[in-house]
Amino acid sequence: MPWFAAHGWDCHAFSLRGHGDSGGRDQLRWASAGDYVSDLAQVVRQMPAPPVLVAHSMGGYVAQRFLLEADLPVAGLALLASVPAHGALLLVLRMLAYAPLDIVRVVATLSTRDVVARPTRARHWLFSEDIDDEALLPVLPMIQDESFRVLLDTLVLRLPAPKRARAAHPHLPMLVLGGGDDRVFSAGEMRALAAAYRAECVILPGCAHDLMLDTRWQSAADALASWLGRCFG
Repeated sequence: MPWFAAHGWDCHAFSLRGHGDSGGRDQLRWASAGDYVSDLAQVVRQMPAPPVLVAHSMGGYVAQRFLLEADLPVAGLALLASVPAHGALLLVLRMLAYAPLDIVRVVATLSTRDVVARPTRARHWLFSEDIDDEALLPVLPMIQDESFRVLLDTLVLRLPAPKRARAAHPHLPMLVLGGGDDRVFSAGEMRALAAAYRAECVILPGCAHDLMLDTRWQSAADALASWLGRCFG
């Protein structure tokens, strides 16, 4: 955000319920996709003009559901390493293959944090292999638990529906930005997501899942800024 603000863009961020300093942490486990869409809608209503949504990973899933459920205008949508159109089932299968006990723990405790909060897991799932401890370790305490209900929503209960969303927003400028080395949602899944929405697609070689904090964050920022400039500059 400081980088984009320095380049002239008016930037805002918000925390979903149960995240950051927002209330609802005690009820986070069963917060639904609909709850998160309501949180986003509350913020969009306060904007002086329809905003461009920039949404990463699960946030991309929330933004996709927002297009379906919220009767509010937005100027554009950029999906960064987002949950794909078919949901997160392939990710769960990848995690089962890589560390099956992690998934057993998630089901047993209804807690998702430890899947990515340990240094070895964070390196594998979120970051490029060349990230050093100086960059990685300060990030780990910021990783928090997530709603188990939303995990179920992304698997089967409330999947994205690109055809319906695109039909409701036929002229909405859209970008799908993915990492070539993303182990969470692959480059192929991002290309398929872009095709489903008839969106522009950019795959960044060497980039992992956490496009904003990875060692190559600048290439992701440049790609997003280029799209913003062409569509809204």
